[in-house]
Amino acid sequence: MALKPLGALAATALACATWAVAIEPLWLEKRELEVPFPGLPRALDGIRLGFLSDLHAGAWAPREHYLRAVRILARAGVDVLLLAGDIAGHRAGQTWKEVLAPLAGLEPPLGRLAVLGGHDHRFNAPAVAHHLQSLGY
Repeated sequence: MALKPLGALAATALACATWAVAIEPLWLEKRELEVPFPGLPRALDGIRLGFLSDLHAGAWAPREHYLRAVRILARAGVDVLLLAGDIAGHRAGQTWKEVLAPLAGLEPPLGRLAVLGGHDHRFNAPAVAHHLQSLGY
C-alpha cells in the first residue's frame, strides 16, 4: 500500500525530527586521518590534532555524552585540541558550564584553542568565551 502524499510528508517530517533530536545530537564519531601538509616543518611531522565541534552544551545531550568525548580524546593522545564553534547551544539551559567542565582535564602538550560559532553568539558569546578561558582555552 503506497503512502498518500500527506502521509509521506508526515513520515519524512517524523524521520527528520527523530534524527535531529534523538540521533545526531548524541552521535560521537572518531576519525583518524593522515593529512599531507607540504612545507610543514619536520619537527611538526606526525602532530596529532583533536577536533571537537558542535557540542551545543546545555541544549540536548546529557553530561555523560561530553564525558565520552573527553575519554575518546584522552585515549587518542592528541598534541593540540581544537574546539570549533557552537560550543554552547543557543538555548542552553543552566547546565552548559557543568557539561563543559570535563574539557579542562584535557591538557594536550601543544595547547588548546576554541573558536565560537553562531549558536554561541545567539546564546551569550562573552559568557561562553569567559568560561572557555577559565577552562584553559
